[in-house]
Amino acid sequence: FGLFDRVSSVLTSFLAEPDVTSRASYISESGRLFWSHPFLGVGLGGFAATGFDTYPHNLVLELLAELGVLGVLLVVPWVVFAVRGAAGSPILMALVVATGLFTLFSGSLASNVEFWLCSAFAVARFPLALGRAPVRRQALARA
Repeated sequence: FGLFDRVSSVLTSFLAEPDVTSRASYISESGRLFWSHPFLGVGLGGFAATGFDTYPHNLVLELLAELGVLGVLLVVPWVVFAVRGAAGSPILMALVVATGLFTLFSGSLASNVEFWLCSAFAVARFPLALGRAPVRRQALARA
């Protein structure tokens, strides 16, 4: 029973931690901001104007709240190009995926430098990834 009490105590203190409880508030506020201006959002920095925090600690929620559907439609192709461009490099793919997952739990649109840098390298490789496929088909056709 001592172990159960100890685990219960740790779990209770964890759930009472402001960093944990504030996440639900950030999600709720992001949703409210998005539904108030779904197409264009409330503008960059609009989440900070609510008084909660400077950003919701989730890139997707921040994009929805501050840039609306338009912002998401601009970032989705970027992510697709990054994943496709990184497909030929296991290290770059790991960096894009890891930093992309990190953006779901921390950072803001401007502070997720690791994600933007890694994805920019991958997006830069995207034309190379497109160019390789036809060359392989032509080489196979000649053989």
